[in-house]
Amino acid sequence: MEKQRAIEQYLRLVNRQSISETEGEITFGDFLYQEIQNIGYFNEHPGDVLKVPVKLSEGIGSNVFALMKCEPPTDETIILLSHYDTVGIEDYGGLEDVAFDPIELTRRLKENPSRLNIEAKMDLDSGEYLFGRGSADMKWGLSAGIEALRHFEEHPDELKTNLLLVSTPDEEVNSRGMLAAVNELLALQDSGLKFIACLVSEPDIASDRIENEFRIHTGCAGKCLPCIVVKGKETHVGEPFFGFNPNLIVANVVRRMEWNPAFSDVLGENSTPTPVCLKQADLKSSYTVQTPIVSYAYFNVMTLTSSLLDVMDRFIHEVTSSCDEALIQFHERHKQAEQRSMKKINAIIPEIVVLPYPELAKQLQEMNVTLKADEGILDVRERAIDLVKRSIEAFSSDDILVVPFFAPPYYPHRTENANQPRIVGSTKKFIDLVASQTKFTVDPVYQGLSDMSYLGLEGDMDPKQLSEWFPGFGSLYALPLDELSRLNIPFLNLGPHGKDAHKVSERIDKKYSFDKALPYFILMIMILGEAI
Repeated sequence: MEKQRAIEQYLRLVNRQSISETEGEITFGDFLYQEIQNIGYFNEHPGDVLKVPVKLSEGIGSNVFALMKCEPPTDETIILLSHYDTVGIEDYGGLEDVAFDPIELTRRLKENPSRLNIEAKMDLDSGEYLFGRGSADMKWGLSAGIEALRHFEEHPDELKTNLLLVSTPDEEVNSRGMLAAVNELLALQDSGLKFIACLVSEPDIASDRIENEFRIHTGCAGKCLPCIVVKGKETHVGEPFFGFNPNLIVANVVRRMEWNPAFSDVLGENSTPTPVCLKQADLKSSYTVQTPIVSYAYFNVMTLTSSLLDVMDRFIHEVTSSCDEALIQFHERHKQAEQRSMKKINAIIPEIVVLPYPELAKQLQEMNVTLKADEGILDVRERAIDLVKRSIEAFSSDDILVVPFFAPPYYPHRTENANQPRIVGSTKKFIDLVASQTKFTVDPVYQGLSDMSYLGLEGDMDPKQLSEWFPGFGSLYALPLDELSRLNIPFLNLGPHGKDAHKVSERIDKKYSFDKALPYFILMIMILGEAI
């Protein structure tokens, strides 16, 4: 391993803008393909680097695969998994022009550190950190995979298995890259490769990390997006009680869901964050003095043990309670308004029906109504919401309707992976080997969302749950359950020491990340490749 070469590779990767759903993400695959082709091994084996098209919102991006075969030949293969897209840079404000230049950004932040919190300022003053978008999440991980290929090209006697570098787009949005990669991995598996492990290199960015103690993650949290679409009754603002504003119900649901501890899963010493509302809006296209007809909201819920149906049951309970509260508010305020004005005020007699999406879809099927998602809507969540809205319109009910469902994406949690024999044995041996230099512990849950969710499938997931609860499942959104169950690749995560991913203060500890984490990454590859 050459530290300076690895740092230069890392900086080239960070410098190259690859924000999700931009031209930078679409063209990054070409750039990465060429970077890997520059490695001597792949000059001699150009057919072992593949660039596979992936349909993204803004065009066609690429998954990049690079297979390095060991000598003597074997079918055993370790995957080095990373993603190359990043979140946006709107939060950088006047520093957007240097957001992808860690050297210049770090210098500019020193001139004006007002954007940073106290801890980030201390790290900046220490000179031990590199700041920048993608610096932690996760250009270091991709650069570590490339340096590993270079290292084993120079030291082939240390490599006992094949290596397959896989780098994907869209991890920060819908993981379309990883979901597309599943079929490629199955094709390689069917051609004779045996995937014995996957080494992921996401940064350890958890705020509860103990100083001078580092973690190997052997599982990951899951995520789902419970959503509601509410059809109210429109009215003129001069007769507010002669209709029912759907925003009231949505607001009540947001109030009940935000930070609700009932949705926090607990597994041993790990627990998931409480829910947050990711978006709340109505579907009025312009200003009028008519109240909105349709409103919606969706929520981030992370899981460790709960199934989709577990989450939906709890969600429907909160939705139903929110509707009851809205009716009480309506009647109480109507009465108070009449008392204040000392006259009768026209009002409807509202009835609210909570109609889960599977029931709505069944009713439409009985009516011989078939609707398809609008492909002209780019955002897959907005497309699902539009499909539900049009389903409500086709249902033609005069009731106030509240339709709960799931919006994409769905990340299954992976908590049983920690018990795989190769993972148990490899982590123990690694921790023992480096104990005199660095203290490591095993954490069974990586709390960030990750493509690790799609390396296999745990438990008996009923495909019917997905097809019923995700509008347009199979066309608008799909999860390859059969294919995932055929992969079932053991994995662990060992990455750099990073902080504040997705913030203007995103950074890595350059000393640890290049002096220790990178050699440890290569050591872990060798340990994973040993017989168990």
